[in-house]
Amino acid sequence: RNVTIENGGGNGYGNGHRVETKAVREEGNINLLGSQVDENLSVGEGGEPILGNLSVLEAVQTSEFSLVFTACVIIAGTGLTVINNIEQIYEAFNEGKEDENGAATYISVLALGSGLGRLLTGGVASIWKARYKWSLLYCISSMIMTVGAIGLSWLQSRTYLAIPSFLCGFAFGMLWASIVPLSRDIYGIPNLAGIYSAINFAPMIGSLALATGITGQLYDHEKRRQNRGENDACIGLDCFQTAFLILAGLGIVSIGCTYALYCKIYGCRPSQNNATVQHRENSAINAADSKDTTLRSIAFDTPSTEA
Repeated sequence: RNVTIENGGGNGYGNGHRVETKAVREEGNINLLGSQVDENLSVGEGGEPILGNLSVLEAVQTSEFSLVFTACVIIAGTGLTVINNIEQIYEAFNEGKEDENGAATYISVLALGSGLGRLLTGGVASIWKARYKWSLLYCISSMIMTVGAIGLSWLQSRTYLAIPSFLCGFAFGMLWASIVPLSRDIYGIPNLAGIYSAINFAPMIGSLALATGITGQLYDHEKRRQNRGENDACIGLDCFQTAFLILAGLGIVSIGCTYALYCKIYGCRPSQNNATVQHRENSAINAADSKDTTLRSIAFDTPSTEA
């Protein structure tokens, strides 16, 4: 739909005032620049943000932000718990003996997993063109982190420690590779930096609550039960089993949050995706209509002057 409004009479610079606005509406899509918006495209690929370009205050008040934030607290908190305690986990399965080379190996495994998680997430996203990819990748990262926590809770020896460590590192990398484009796709680009800064409180809360509050307290309790000295390491599976079982349970909560987010913004079934996105973009259409009305009102109210 093109709206062109002209006022007769000259103003010394032309034949009159001309106001032109363009709004293309097709199947629930709108673009104020005049080009059709593809509901299958994310914001970075030419699509419109699902909730519109929201301010930071508006974004944090949405239920979508609560789901993103809660899942990030759990996923990032579990990842940081493994990262911060990998040396103690290794010592627990090494009969309490310190081994800097051995601990360094598993730190490298975590770093390798994190790096590959970021790289593969970006690679998959560049090939996978569906708009809902970031939400699903976010959900997959929570699943992988939960599997890693379950593996650490039932680990019997250090022989297989590298596997859950790699999974936790990989999920941690996936988290940070997907959280920014997911936020951009939901809230738009103008205030993305502020919204991302708000989300960054999640790992801080997760680290304090999960790494220090749960894992640290349970580790110290088990060490006292074993009558270990202040500078001695806790020994055995019991040092971390209860903590990681709790984290695995919280991981299931994070999976529920990420899946609920996917269902809320895209629809739980592929057949619902277009209808859900179209419904959410109807508000953008109404807003554009309001802007057109305002522009027409301004144009008609502009007095024409004779040269």
